[in-house]
Amino acid sequence: MLLHTITYAQAKLNVLSDTLRWKAESYKDVVTDTTAGNTSEFVTYGSSKIIWTQTGAEQPTVFEFNVLSAEDHWETGGYFVLNTIRKTINQTFKFERIGATTRVTLTYSTHEGPRTLIFSIDEISPITN
Repeated sequence: MLLHTITYAQAKLNVLSDTLRWKAESYKDVVTDTTAGNTSEFVTYGSSKIIWTQTGAEQPTVFEFNVLSAEDHWETGGYFVLNTIRKTINQTFKFERIGATTRVTLTYSTHEGPRTLIFSIDEISPITN
């Protein structure tokens, strides 16, 4: 059922104008080559902002990112990219379909160097007002 939901959502949604919820239960840190359980929810507000909520700890952590630019290749290449800023740090979110898998790759820089986190998406759903 879940794959059907994701497939339906991918075929019917406009990723740069719709408000979408992307849910993940785990992520991989590419630098440390570790996988961790961490419930995350990304809400994309078209090409204007992203709200990332992590609920794996006692208190949820919420981050808001403003979108600086967007590249839409969802229908033709199975991905779209949102280049964002939070405070003074730039991040890149790549939402992509690879076969039956959907994932979000978050890339950003730290004082220790570049970081990449890959979230396996379990559910995509539209948010209607």
